[in-house]
Amino acid sequence: MSKRLPIKAATMRKLFLNSGGRCAVEGCPTPLLDPAGGWGGTVAHIVGAEKDGPRGDSDLSAEARRGYDNLILCCAYHGRTIDDPHSGEKSYPVEHLRKMKERHESRVNEAVNQAIEGEKAGAQMAPQALDVSPNPSVHAEHAEPFAASTGDTSKEVVSKLKEIQNELTSLSRPALETLAKLFAVWQLSIKEGDTFNFGDRTPELPASRVENRVIGGRKDAFESALDELRGRGLVELHPDEYEGVLYYRFPLSAAHTYGSFWASAAFFLYEAHGILLDSWIPGLDFSIFDRDPAASRNVPWRDA
Repeated sequence: MSKRLPIKAATMRKLFLNSGGRCAVEGCPTPLLDPAGGWGGTVAHIVGAEKDGPRGDSDLSAEARRGYDNLILCCAYHGRTIDDPHSGEKSYPVEHLRKMKERHESRVNEAVNQAIEGEKAGAQMAPQALDVSPNPSVHAEHAEPFAASTGDTSKEVVSKLKEIQNELTSLSRPALETLAKLFAVWQLSIKEGDTFNFGDRTPELPASRVENRVIGGRKDAFESALDELRGRGLVELHPDEYEGVLYYRFPLSAAHTYGSFWASAAFFLYEAHGILLDSWIPGLDFSIFDRDPAASRNVPWRDA
């Protein structure tokens, strides 16, 4: 196969305009241009730019790989997760990225058209007119596959999922995205080779791990989002006096009284569907808990 080709400037302009200058990952509020005009975004390839990269095993030509239809605009953080050499292909398969690109660009186009029509009609454009927020969260109907993975009854699980869904969907987008980023760091902390040790207890994350990976140069925005999460009881600061370490804890219980929803959900999403928790949080698609694992996935609870 020929070497990777650079993206053409005209293609980049078209992608940026059709994406509204916004990250295409559902629920991501991260601006791609800072107030000083600095660029904080990246372009990911749907079919990998190179054959040995994430989603790269395809007969698509090098020219088509750098074409507009194969590119998706995203923030630097989601660019890294989409192209992660270990989990990128599992968390963001080709068809998922294609649908994400189509939905995002369609919403941007619709929002722009609505704004133009509103202006023609002499209407004042509402502040949210150009908002490309994700569709409302989809709820779980029966959650039988998820219940099988936790050992609970479907009725118990569906009831608890509705409570959790109501809690999470009422968060602001910055708070939801901050929560996703915190769990991205947690996942790195529990990675063991090619898999993860999710456990079933309340996830904890040393505060020292968060500073560079999540806060970066946006301390005020992070602290505002963290205040919201703490006020809702979704994040706690827990000092370990013995170790002298400050931890972030995520105390959201599952249906069973001793378990953690986050650990149970992370385990199910990854084992059943190859999706990481931080990729699921922005879209909050609870219907995934209704979906059976593919026959090819060797989930530990299938024959339990």
